[in-house]
Amino acid sequence: MARTAQPLQTIHADQTQKRFATIEKLLREWQPDALVVGIPSHPDGAPHEMTRLAQKFARQLHGRFNLSVYEVDERYSSVEAASRGADDLDAEAAAILLEQFFSEIESPPP
Repeated sequence: MARTAQPLQTIHADQTQKRFATIEKLLREWQPDALVVGIPSHPDGAPHEMTRLAQKFARQLHGRFNLSVYEVDERYSSVEAASRGADDLDAEAAAILLEQFFSEIESPPP
């Protein structure tokens, strides 16, 4: 595994069946062993409505595709994506989250 990430595409959440069909196509192409989902929260780490929805999405991914799904704190990922000059903030933020995940599994907390 290269443990590097680069943006692919943004999948919009407007139609659930279309969204999962697009994800399934990407999974067939890339054949990952696991998935990573960014979990939003308030700056102090407190959950809000989008936290619940992101966690629900993570459960749906696991249920539909039977892959391990890891949740990663996504606070400030869009700010970092913007500082990198990203054309697609969401796609770049996703790549940042994946890099963060790789970093966390290489250096787990004591």
